[in-house]
Amino acid sequence: MIIFRQRGRGVAVDGSDSRQAAMTTKARADSGQAAMTGKLWTGLLILALLTPLGVILPKAFNAGDAWGEWGIDKLEKLVGYAPEGLKKLSDLWKAPIPDYNFGGEKASMAVQVISYVASGLIGILVISLVMYVISRFIAKNGK
Repeated sequence: MIIFRQRGRGVAVDGSDSRQAAMTTKARADSGQAAMTGKLWTGLLILALLTPLGVILPKAFNAGDAWGEWGIDKLEKLVGYAPEGLKKLSDLWKAPIPDYNFGGEKASMAVQVISYVASGLIGILVISLVMYVISRFIAKNGK
């Protein structure tokens, strides 16, 4: 008699039922993985919904720009200088959605909030798609 244990549960199986026990163990593992994936997506959605805090809080406290969202000019003004390397690289990348805002600098708060959430969701979607393609490529090539 063979005994399989998973998370404190014991299942006794004789030789003829070992395939069924293996399938049951795999089903339990798959359901655990599905639960973990659901928690991951829930966490990412919550983070995307919280992104407007980067717009709301600085405005509420008259703090100017969101912390760390400064351009090279603002950084130089805040700190007193800007590193040469940062100056050289500052124009290397242009964001697809500048300032996470579809409506521009003068957009209403509602448009800014919606833009921040949409930007977060687009970012999650793009990264997820890239990771999916990479994982399929790795699985296909057996590496």
